[in-house]
Amino acid sequence: MDRARASGAIRADVTASDLYALINAVAWAGEQTSAAQGERLLAFALDGLRPPSSSRG
Repeated sequence: MDRARASGAIRADVTASDLYALINAVAWAGEQTSAAQGERLLAFALDGLRPPSSSRG
């Protein structure tokens, strides 16, 4: 996580506990929905809810 933070790949305020909770939440949601919906939720978790930067003006 230190390298990811240093490179700007993740937010500076993300903790290991945050990451663990997010992984658990996405895994649980993936079990409750279709595989396609699980993949979609994972993408939202990794990318955030903002549109891709090319879509922002």
